[in-house]
This record gives sequence, structure tokens and C-alpha cells, in this order.
Amino acid sequence: MMRPIITMNGDTRRELVEQRIAAMRGIATAMEAMKQMSPDGRNYIGNPPRLAADKAIYAARYAALSQLRDEIQEEALAIQSPASEAGQAAETGAES
Repeated sequence: MMRPIITMNGDTRRELVEQRIAAMRGIATAMEAMKQMSPDGRNYIGNPPRLAADKAIYAARYAALSQLRDEIQEEALAIQSPASEAGQAAETGAES
């Protein structure tokens, strides 16, 4: 997980969260687009093994996007929490 430290010289907490929200929206758009290209048996007539293989590829790709979206959401939630800064400062030896 990316864990930026909030400082006066960097992006604000709000900006960092908004960046992640924008990324999550982009991923959601990609996930919707992927639904349109999910393997359909009509496109694999006479070749069930290829359909099964392509469904597995599709599922793995969709799962990767879903996992990425979830990780970015966790980052946004952690950034929103002032308590996370105290933990970061302790880990890095820095003060916020």
C-alpha cells in the first residue's frame, strides 16, 4: 500500500484522497468496459476449450482490476485517517 506522509510541502490530505477516487473511477470504467467484452459462447461455436480458457483469462483480468480498486480504496481510507500519520511518523522516525 502506498502511504504518503502529509506535510506542508506536499499534496493535501484531500488532494491525495481525490487522486485515489479519480483512479478508482477510472478502474470502475474499465471494469464496466470489460463486462462488454466478456467471452460469450456465440463467439466460440465449436470450440468449448477455447471458451473456457478465455473465460479464465477474463476472470483473472477482472479480478486484478477489482483487487487494484480495493487496494486504492484502502489507501484513500488510510489517508483520511489522521491516526495513520502517527503510525507513519513512528515507523519512519519523522514527525508530521
